[in-house]
Amino acid sequence: MMMKRFFMKRFRTFSIIMILPIVIISLISLFILVQNKKAELLHQEMNTINRINDTLDNTISNAIFQQNSMMSNAQYALSLKKVMAYSDMDLKDSIFLAALKTLLSKYEVSNTYIHSIYLYLDGTNRIMTSEVEEIATLQKFHDLDFLQGYQSMNPEDRMYIISRPVKRYSFEKAVDVATIYQRMSYMNGVIGVNIKKKELSEMLSGLSSSDGQTFCVVNTDGEIILAGDGKISDDREFTGRIFPQMAQELKETGRYSHNKRWISLKKESYLICVKKSMTLPVYQVILVPRSYLVQSVWDSFKGVMLMIGILLGLVMFLAWVTTKRSFGYIKDCIEIFSAAENGDMLEKPPMDVKDEYGLLLNNIIYMYLHNNQMKASLREKQHQSEMSEMVALQLQINPHFISNTLQTMDMEVLKELGSQSAMHNLMQELNSIIHYIFRNPMELVTIEEELKYLKAYCEIQYVRFPNQSIVYYEIDDRVLSDQVFRLILQPMLENSFCHGRKGNGDMLYIKVKIMKQHGNLTFTVVDNGIGMEQDEMRKVCERINNPESRNIGLTNLNRRLILNYGKESGLHIMSKYGMGTVIHFKIACSNLNRDLLFHRSKQ
Repeated sequence: MMMKRFFMKRFRTFSIIMILPIVIISLISLFILVQNKKAELLHQEMNTINRINDTLDNTISNAIFQQNSMMSNAQYALSLKKVMAYSDMDLKDSIFLAALKTLLSKYEVSNTYIHSIYLYLDGTNRIMTSEVEEIATLQKFHDLDFLQGYQSMNPEDRMYIISRPVKRYSFEKAVDVATIYQRMSYMNGVIGVNIKKKELSEMLSGLSSSDGQTFCVVNTDGEIILAGDGKISDDREFTGRIFPQMAQELKETGRYSHNKRWISLKKESYLICVKKSMTLPVYQVILVPRSYLVQSVWDSFKGVMLMIGILLGLVMFLAWVTTKRSFGYIKDCIEIFSAAENGDMLEKPPMDVKDEYGLLLNNIIYMYLHNNQMKASLREKQHQSEMSEMVALQLQINPHFISNTLQTMDMEVLKELGSQSAMHNLMQELNSIIHYIFRNPMELVTIEEELKYLKAYCEIQYVRFPNQSIVYYEIDDRVLSDQVFRLILQPMLENSFCHGRKGNGDMLYIKVKIMKQHGNLTFTVVDNGIGMEQDEMRKVCERINNPESRNIGLTNLNRRLILNYGKESGLHIMSKYGMGTVIHFKIACSNLNRDLLFHRSKQ
């Protein structure tokens, strides 16, 4: 499991070093490739639109132009008017009319994409077509929808195009046509050309520059006239929303806001390119689906992905080889350490040195094992020395305190002149203090016991200095059962009693505060005594932090705190002359209830 974890860690590291730069370069290349492909598609779309526009001009516009040109001939126009109005025609009119019919039929036959051509004059009841030789009356004409489309034209429009079905005979299948209405230039009438949508769409589809392109020809109302893909014609998003909005926007502003941009539909996004025909009232639209762009980019990007895959395989192989080799070194190290713990004779590790790493590790292990023996021996001696110092420091307090107590007893005897009451109380307190002091110095006591001793000590100080001092306590009840070494507070109170009195009769107030907060147990002694100047306080701090100092009280306490709980538990002193002194220290809660030196001596 551990080998797998380190293998994955090495694999990630090697991947970042070897593959990340390639991935970043690949992503930048992909972005540039996508932009180039998009520009290339737009260029192809514009070329396709131009070809479609030219083809439409050559097919549709020419057909309209030729018919309109014939109507500009006065004889043709006069003959057409006579026949439409049922007027008598002479031989010359009949010849011109027959020639006109022949031209219409030949033009339809010669252009397979033309379904039929109609000629109609306003206000008449007859219509000429290329389909039959006779001129049809409106009552018998099979395609009255043509006239309805003509009547729906805007009077201001010269040309109009719609898509509709046409059926010549009842038994025939209807043919989808695009009908172009062109108002006659020299008469009040219309020329109608019906274009077979299927044939013209197939012809225009061959003009596409790319297999991914789909073209549409849309009239000014947004109706699809021609489409290279039947799916577009059947899609309601295009027929009901996209193209009508496009046509409306082009009418109002002359431009389309989404031209040459992506439009999003429910199932696909399309790059759309729109251009208005110069001669016809239609818009040529080219659509390219995003999936085509993605596929073309992916085809170009396969080589890069293959290279990244090969690199991943190489990185995995290197990570496995290096991890396996490292764990081989670790296994040899564990065997050597086990031999050392069992007391076997240490020799230089029998490793096969195959590289710098193996040589370095080989010598480091050999040096470490021998140095470790020396350090272990040194630590044992140092520990013994610290134990001796701890016991000496602990016992050093006892005669110092007893001496002061005996002096107090002597003074009290002189004052009381044989009275037993005060002496009795004093002796009782002294007895409990001596009993507390001379217990095993390595035995821990609870803070509650330490406070009980401290109060006994204060009672003696009240006898020594009556009506000169008051000690009060602020103790967190949660700390009473925690264990510490003895005499942890007495030296701080002794400092206040001995050096805090102002000598002018003012009452000395001393506060003992023990609180548990933020994972630490904080001990604080505050007095309102005479305090110290900054220079004096600096000297005191230097003295208590000097192990060679002969000061017994605070120096002794500071040394014991550091030996038992670490440097962070040393004493801190703040003082201001004329205002008082604060002495405090803290012990991490994790270090409570065990004497560190005592715990270590048992290991």
